[in-house]
Amino acid sequence: MDAAVPAVHVLLGDGVHQLGTAIGQVAATGSDTDKSVAAQVLLEARRALCELLAASE
Repeated sequence: MDAAVPAVHVLLGDGVHQLGTAIGQVAATGSDTDKSVAAQVLLEARRALCELLAASE
């Protein structure tokens, strides 16, 4: 790991990678209901992150 990259950035990147893998698995093998629920989870996660940023301003 490059010492210039903060460890928290590595953790965030790993989380995004793991999320992408999970999304791919749901897309490939999930039912239509699973896919709809997964889309809602992603929407809620995006909203929560935006709220986090707004609260820190």
